[in-house]
Amino acid sequence: MTGLDIGTTSVKAATLKHTSKGARLTGLALAEIAQSDDWAQSAAEAAVAALAESGTAKNTPVVSAVGGTGVSVKHVTFPEMPKQALAESIRWEARKHVPFEGADFVLDFQPLEGANGDDNGELQVLLAAVETRLLDSHIELLGAAGVEPDTVDLTPLVLMNEMDEEGLLDDEALCVIDVGVQGITMVVYRRKGLFFARSIPLVGKKAPKTPDEKSGDGGGDSAGDDAWLKVLEREVRRSLTFYNNETGKKGIGRIYLTGGRALTPGIDKRLQSDLRIPTEVLNPLANLTDVGVDLEALKPEGPRFAVALGLARRQ
Repeated sequence: MTGLDIGTTSVKAATLKHTSKGARLTGLALAEIAQSDDWAQSAAEAAVAALAESGTAKNTPVVSAVGGTGVSVKHVTFPEMPKQALAESIRWEARKHVPFEGADFVLDFQPLEGANGDDNGELQVLLAAVETRLLDSHIELLGAAGVEPDTVDLTPLVLMNEMDEEGLLDDEALCVIDVGVQGITMVVYRRKGLFFARSIPLVGKKAPKTPDEKSGDGGGDSAGDDAWLKVLEREVRRSLTFYNNETGKKGIGRIYLTGGRALTPGIDKRLQSDLRIPTEVLNPLANLTDVGVDLEALKPEGPRFAVALGLARRQ
């Protein structure tokens, strides 16, 4: 299985071989998207390069993901009912829960077992939707790269899958923030609790090159001089306050940062100081073992691979 993460400025590919003994990383690649007037074409070319470098064979299933403001993942409550009746009810009620006014969207849902830990005749449901225009453009880009995706997932769900695979989910509420150039994807999750996801656009100058002069998804900024970081702090604080008010829980246990801008020097310390919540940059490449590739060159870029690895772990 190959996870293909197409970001704003780069494409990441991770290939895992799934066996009865577990998954083994057999390919890993990062390809920068060349600056041009045709971003989609440049992104498709970068995807081709990443797949080739990761050693993805033609018959290997490829999974990708879409994110941003065209994606909505919500935890909603319905009266308890059979799944078929729930599907019909959601079809009519979806517009109330999906923030895509006037836009066509694709919808899916999953009943959640034991959410909130009570049994009061209510059914907790994870409602996922993506704007049709966003999904179509993503599939078109993949087609230009010669890829017919096995699955197109949603970034908030992929991030939670990766956190689970890292063994980081427990009884505490965990927040993971994927920080990119144009925006962030923020997810808060507690086992058997409320799932909260939000996409937040970022402002400020476009992210510069990383310290080693390789342009990336935001690595290399200073943590003290950009408007985007102030927006990040403000919006994360608002979101966590909302989550705590909704759940009545006593705070968030830990924050993990992923994505290219998580490479910004000092970003974890600044957020931890501002929010008073333990914060760390997650490097999903740091503790990998039994791998079939040389990780040393890419380990410093590890936070950029969280989505690609989360996708590749699907079975």
